[in-house]
Amino acid sequence: MKSKLLISLFLIIVLLTTPVFAASKTADLGEVLDDLSVSEDNYSLNSKVVGNMYVASKEFEMSSNSSISGNLFVVAKTISLKSDVNYSDTTSKDGEASIESINSKSSIKGNVYAVCQELTMEPGCEIGGDLYIVAESINIKKSVSIGGNLFATSKKISLDGRIQKSAYVSCSTFNMNYYGSINNDLHLYSEEAVLSSIIHRNAFINTNQLETTNNFKLSGNFDVEALSVTFGGEVEGNANISTEQLQFIKDKDESSDQCVIKGNLHYSTPTELEIHNSIVQGETTHSTYINKTSNEPSFGIKDFILGLITFILYVFVIVWLFRVFAKDYSSKERKITVGNTFACLGIGLLSIIVVFIASILLLIIKIRSLLSLVLLAAYSLILLLSIPLFVLDIANIIPVNLHIYLKVLLLSLALFLICKIPYAGGLIMFLFVVIGTGRIIKYLITK
Repeated sequence: MKSKLLISLFLIIVLLTTPVFAASKTADLGEVLDDLSVSEDNYSLNSKVVGNMYVASKEFEMSSNSSISGNLFVVAKTISLKSDVNYSDTTSKDGEASIESINSKSSIKGNVYAVCQELTMEPGCEIGGDLYIVAESINIKKSVSIGGNLFATSKKISLDGRIQKSAYVSCSTFNMNYYGSINNDLHLYSEEAVLSSIIHRNAFINTNQLETTNNFKLSGNFDVEALSVTFGGEVEGNANISTEQLQFIKDKDESSDQCVIKGNLHYSTPTELEIHNSIVQGETTHSTYINKTSNEPSFGIKDFILGLITFILYVFVIVWLFRVFAKDYSSKERKITVGNTFACLGIGLLSIIVVFIASILLLIIKIRSLLSLVLLAAYSLILLLSIPLFVLDIANIIPVNLHIYLKVLLLSLALFLICKIPYAGGLIMFLFVVIGTGRIIKYLITK
């Protein structure tokens, strides 16, 4: 309940920064040859958008005839991507009706950046790029295709579609169902996980309770840390399992033919187990399991919402101060090109080295220690300003007919979501700070 209240509060804050809601709207605009921004209570898209789309809504729906050729940025209570599907009378292997044909489907060619309570992608829907999402519930149904990576933070995730690259997931409950597949790697941090499908490369899993069924197939290596593991299926590479309780799914005749590890198995358990020789085709080694506390996922919706609001306020306050008191800076459009970005990256990295060395030298010369502190304070201020001013520079050059503060909001939201990416998020934020620092220093030098 607290999580729902916090999400609702966040949605209200976001929606108050956008134009006033209409009651509801269904958009059948034919073809929109530009970016499209909407702020409606209930919004249903039934058009082709040749550009990016920016949405703030309680309920957002893409009909089976709609498409977006660019990126989708959306904050909503519920997000639904619809399709028109014919089902046959036969039952598929997952126990549900088989899909006979997909008549039409909603599609997004670019990336999707979403914050919501619930996301549902119906069978056949497509996202050409990456999906960055924070939600309470995510339901990706069979025949759905995500052409890039999945970056998801949620309470409950049901994956029955295809991820063409890798999945980076933090959640409470994760179910990868029979028709789900990941072409590259799975990086999973959860409380409970059930895997019943195909991963074409490696799986890195940290969870409390893991179950892999007979339908589970992994082409690469299996790296697991959990409190309990029930293993079934097939691993073509090596397996490294650290758990308090390990068991293998058995057939009725008590053999373990449903469990195959073609590479080596290293497992850590409190005591060594008797493992049937049909399970592991390579070498088996054992080490003593070190008892650990429960692996509750680091994600909490409360912490996320508070962090997001804090980050947006931080960016907004500095942007507002500069727009009010430093109009000479905030009103100018500063080009962002590949060459200019690399130059600013170099300046930013060089500044870190120069400031560090200069501060050390000034501290050695005791009479200049105050100057060293002043230098560090000034540089710290530049670092503090780097992200908001870089966001403002990007907002100033975006050719979209939106209020500058709405652009700053959407960019801040996208940056916050991107920086939550496991492994790569910290590097992205570091690069953003360094480039932003370089842009400020370049401006001060050339002013």
